[in-house]
Amino acid sequence: MVEMLLVIAIIGIVTAMALVAWFNEMPMIRADSAMELMESQVRQARETAVDLRRTIQVTFSSTGTMTTVEQTVNVTTTPPTVTGTTTLNTFVLDPNTMTYTVLTGVPDTPDKFNSPTNYCVTSSGICFNNSACGSPAVLPCTINFQGDGTVVNSSGAYINGTIFMAAIGNSSNPANPQTARAITITGSTGRIKGYRYTGTQWY
Repeated sequence: MVEMLLVIAIIGIVTAMALVAWFNEMPMIRADSAMELMESQVRQARETAVDLRRTIQVTFSSTGTMTTVEQTVNVTTTPPTVTGTTTLNTFVLDPNTMTYTVLTGVPDTPDKFNSPTNYCVTSSGICFNNSACGSPAVLPCTINFQGDGTVVNSSGAYINGTIFMAAIGNSSNPANPQTARAITITGSTGRIKGYRYTGTQWY
């Protein structure tokens, strides 16, 4: 009987330790999932632009919404004019877990697309240069993937930018810097790269 009780106690202790580790790790797992989903949506927008040889407009709005729109352009006019749009996709981050935001103390990514000038929309993690989001920057913010995969603003200038995301915190459970995630976009090439934050650095 004593041996059985000891075994049960050991199982209980190990289970409790595993549950604590699991609950501590879950916010990071959710953050990874959200970043991977958002990155896949951005890549899909670029691939669609290249495949169709058309401009695909991506609009970031609210606290975690991304809408992809195909533009129909009349190229016989000078300059070419947009004659219609078709919404291809709307992606929304789970508002209970992740949002567009730059957490206090979290630095810029190694790509440095947000330095030395802060291009981020106020209280948001949407950060694009060349006044892509207006001046001062506001949501909704729109960028355009061209048929060659490059990214431009409404004026046709190449733009670099970063989409910062993190788990939502509250007074009883402050935001964890380790949930910070970022997706950078290079305008002149259309390169898209995801970053995770360890609490001390991006990788």
